[in-house]
Amino acid sequence: MEQFEALVGVNFWTALFVLLNTLLVFFVAKKYLTGPVMNIIAQRQKEIEDTYGEAEAARTDAEAMQAEYRQRLSAAKTEANEIVKAANVTAAQQAERLVDDAQKEVMALKRRAEQDIESERKKAALELKGDISELALTLAGKVVEKELDPSTQKSLIDGFLSDLGDLS
Repeated sequence: MEQFEALVGVNFWTALFVLLNTLLVFFVAKKYLTGPVMNIIAQRQKEIEDTYGEAEAARTDAEAMQAEYRQRLSAAKTEANEIVKAANVTAAQQAERLVDDAQKEVMALKRRAEQDIESERKKAALELKGDISELALTLAGKVVEKELDPSTQKSLIDGFLSDLGDLS
């Protein structure tokens, strides 16, 4: 039984030695392992926080870039609309100018045609006067049956034409 008691029993000195060894291992581990392990944990925590910070900064930058893109797109659309409006105004002005030029050209052609008609009318009137003069001379020569000198003929013709009125 002694052997059994020795095997199962608790020896005070052995328990004290085990307790001191445990405390010694605990303090040594705390002194030499806790600091480096805590540094590694703190370093890892800092890396994680930095990664989250970078991700947040990247998200913020992406949102800012998206807002800038939308603003630029809106400005481009506005500018395109203004360019189209300006082109429409320019086209309308050019069309109006072309119509005005065409109207002016038509008016000039009409004036020229009227002048040509007036010129032809005067020319025809002069020819008609000449024909009438010849006819009057012939008629006067037959009526009078005598020959007149050219100055007397001219004065008679001019008098006849005056009596007829101005044909121009």
